[in-house]
Amino acid sequence: MRYRLRRVTARVDLAVVELTVSYDGESWMQGLQLLEFRGDKVARERIYVMETWEAPEWRAPWRAGTPADQPEETTPV
Repeated sequence: MRYRLRRVTARVDLAVVELTVSYDGESWMQGLQLLEFRGDKVARERIYVMETWEAPEWRAPWRAGTPADQPEETTPV
């Protein structure tokens, strides 16, 4: 992956990073990263990608079974 930072806005406990990403040399995608801090550690990280792409097989262990924009099916108890 290759990143281009477009803008970073930060305060004591939160950073907002606007970026573009090149994945495996393919086209650039726009994204947003939110980092919440507790002391000197990252407490939570959220990444939002504006365009979808199919993850390669080597990333299969980390891939979600359901896309984030579709609700997961639940089994009644």
